[in-house]
Amino acid sequence: PDRSGAERGVHGLLDALRPGADLRIVHRLDRDTSGCLLLAKGLEAARHCDRAFRDGLVAKTYVALVHGVPAAETIAIDAWLGPDRRRPGKVVASTTDQPGFKAAHTDVQRRVAFARHALLALRPTTGRSHQLRVHLQSIGHPIVGDRDYGGEDLYLSAIKPGYKLRRGVDQKPLQSRMFLHAERLEF
Repeated sequence: PDRSGAERGVHGLLDALRPGADLRIVHRLDRDTSGCLLLAKGLEAARHCDRAFRDGLVAKTYVALVHGVPAAETIAIDAWLGPDRRRPGKVVASTTDQPGFKAAHTDVQRRVAFARHALLALRPTTGRSHQLRVHLQSIGHPIVGDRDYGGEDLYLSAIKPGYKLRRGVDQKPLQSRMFLHAERLEF
């Protein structure tokens, strides 16, 4: 859900999903990210999972469609992440440590290169807010559809040769959210 509380998110639906099961979210996703969500049954299980994440015992793999094609097939991104003082709730990357910033690391592997985009596998070894989004923006390859961090919407006309838009019909993006998906959790 967004911070306004107008929408019910997964957290608000857990009791309806399994009444009395005491389900707790231990791996959360950004609002517009799809994919794996890990729930723990009870406080002790949640604490166990939290420790596993904190101790680096959980491997996470995401996939993202990004603008541009990274030159290297694999990239290691190390950047300090901290609050964007000009945009509350957003994050910025830095090559140096600063007050309020935390170190973050993401391994990137190019899966498929297209003419103007690439499909990437992302493996963060830290779990900072907006880490993948900011890391990809910092190397000049923002996630398609991620308007907060430099990504633009993707339209069929931009990738299909000879595409003709029907007169009087507004073209819509291929997806109404950013192209970021939590593909796998290994623990």
